[in-house]
Amino acid sequence: MASAGLTAQAVADLVGGRLLGDGGVVLHTVRPLDRAGPEALSLAVSARYAEQLRESLAGAVLVPEALAEAGGPATRIIVRDPYAALVRAMGALSPPAGIVTGIDATARIGDGCVLGAGVAVGPFTVLGRDVRLGDRCQVAEGVSLGDGVTVGEDTVVGPRVVCYRGSRIGRRVVLKAGAVIGGDGFGYRQDAGEHRRIPHVGLCIIGDDVEI
Repeated sequence: MASAGLTAQAVADLVGGRLLGDGGVVLHTVRPLDRAGPEALSLAVSARYAEQLRESLAGAVLVPEALAEAGGPATRIIVRDPYAALVRAMGALSPPAGIVTGIDATARIGDGCVLGAGVAVGPFTVLGRDVRLGDRCQVAEGVSLGDGVTVGEDTVVGPRVVCYRGSRIGRRVVLKAGAVIGGDGFGYRQDAGEHRRIPHVGLCIIGDDVEI
């Protein structure tokens, strides 16, 4: 998806690189060398990609010092680690959509819930009793958080996630769409010729900075 754009000079400033060529080239997206056009930023990490670099139509490329004078796009940004620089540039070229805070009118909030500052609770989400959401949590549509679930600050809970009763989610966690947290395990024991389900009575605890 194309962005509002950054100039090559702005990208160089962002990644701490040395600019060669036209700093006014406006870049809107990121593409591989062989599919990049004049509005795209690309990269070449080593001499192995020198031929593709020479043939590329990219508006600008991130390259190591060894490729500073190689052929190809005239506008290039010399960096120590092109991959790391590209990751930073991608974040600026494709910023996340703005977050609309607040509680959707269709959400159901149980008794005793405590919601931090700047939280977002999406449509048809259900929070059980005594759920706690830390500051700036984002809870998408159709989520179910059982009684006593706690969610740390800056955590993102994707669409249709289910967190069973008592689950504890840390800070800056990302639970992607459809994840199930704290559900019973699949455990049975044969007793007197019958399969008997083993009770699962513990809690699911997820630490900080986890993605599921």
